[in-house]
Amino acid sequence: MAQRVKAQAPKAVERAEKELAYYRGQDPLVRSLIAEAKARLDKEPGRAFLLAQAALALISAERGF
Repeated sequence: MAQRVKAQAPKAVERAEKELAYYRGQDPLVRSLIAEAKARLDKEPGRAFLLAQAALALISAERGF
């Protein structure tokens, strides 16, 4: 399971960055979550994955979905 999370974390962070750019999100909290996730990718991939998921959820909420 740890290997799966380690593989999924960079993908989740990249997706959050792309969605933020695509939807032109301006929420500073989302930007902060993505920055924190990127900082934790190497040492704490599980936390980075959760931070990226939180950013994606906020982007989705901002759009109304």
